[in-house]
Amino acid sequence: MKLVQLLKKPMWLYALASALAVALMAVVSTVWAPQLSQWEERLASRTWALANQDATERRLVVVDIDEKSTQALGPWPWPRERVATLLSGLDAYGVNLKVVDVLFEGAQDPAQDQKLADALKAGAPTVIAQLFALNPDSQVKSGTLGGALALAANSGVCSPGVTSSFTPAYGFMGVQPLLAQNSAGVGHITPILDTDGSMRRVPSFVCFEGQAYPSLAVAGLVAATGSQPVVRANKPGLFESSAPQTIDVGGLQLPVDAQGQLRVSYQMPRAGFASVSAVDVLLGKVPQSLLKGAWVLVG
Repeated sequence: MKLVQLLKKPMWLYALASALAVALMAVVSTVWAPQLSQWEERLASRTWALANQDATERRLVVVDIDEKSTQALGPWPWPRERVATLLSGLDAYGVNLKVVDVLFEGAQDPAQDQKLADALKAGAPTVIAQLFALNPDSQVKSGTLGGALALAANSGVCSPGVTSSFTPAYGFMGVQPLLAQNSAGVGHITPILDTDGSMRRVPSFVCFEGQAYPSLAVAGLVAATGSQPVVRANKPGLFESSAPQTIDVGGLQLPVDAQGQLRVSYQMPRAGFASVSAVDVLLGKVPQSLLKGAWVLVG
């Protein structure tokens, strides 16, 4: 009887309706979370397609080892001496940072390795790549890992036995030790593949045997700014069990999700990035104004 009387009061009706709505949302988010997440990703991808197709980005220049370059100079992989000449050519143009999306795994000819090591050490800071295996069944270990960083304000975040929000790895393809020692940093190029085969996220850091290894993008920012990354936890949302995070590198804020993964944005069309052929850099055919002071991505 008392319940009937309470329900006649609008205030209690509003409270009951709100409670039922919250309970329903909690059930939906729990039961259908994977499906909702997948649809959210697809809708986000659709919105990227609506981005301004005339947008441009000139702070980063892509140095493309493209078909034009391989036709002129031979198929990939190139001798390391040629890669060294390419990096030295970029220094001659006055670039401020070189990020090399290339895996230099094993030793080759000692003289060639030394020339590449000298080129990595000279001029603007140069960051090179390594790769991790995220599947527990894939435990290949080749080359040498480099570039482990201490995450300020999160000491021990990748230590054994410590629960971490960063991505665990089980194997790796590292770099030739001489090259790792002479580079300004090493960053991983390990992707996260969604069920539809798309790559929308990259681990900002990978945890392997108690060490934190940055992505190529984070390693590049560390090399460019000379600052160590600081990880800050944000407040979780109403229905979030864990909070998203922000990685601060020299005042540059990188938003990451609760799993420590960077969002790969496709808002900028590929044509919006200035791109030059590697062979044109080697032949000195690129306008000085395009590369002077730029950050370059070689790959």
